[in-house]
Amino acid sequence: METIVFVRNYCAHGGIMFDLRNTYGIPKLPYFNFNNNDRHCLDSCIKVIIFILNQISENRSNQLSEELNKLFLDYDKKDNAISNIIGEKINYLLHKD
Repeated sequence: METIVFVRNYCAHGGIMFDLRNTYGIPKLPYFNFNNNDRHCLDSCIKVIIFILNQISENRSNQLSEELNKLFLDYDKKDNAISNIIGEKINYLLHKD
């Protein structure tokens, strides 16, 4: 829950999302595989939010995952600088199905 509050506050106070770093990190959890073992990046926070949302609605959780991946794929194709931000800052691994 702390992760969700952190992201909410970051958004509410004008933080730049692509550069988000969770100060305390997310504890190691047996059901999460964090990319590059980075428990501080935006992707790790997204995974926690999707997990919590999945407990409420699997359809909404899948929808959010698919829409985020589509958004990142669309921008990944447009600009190499944005592609680097997605991969290195956000630490998101694109699903290019």
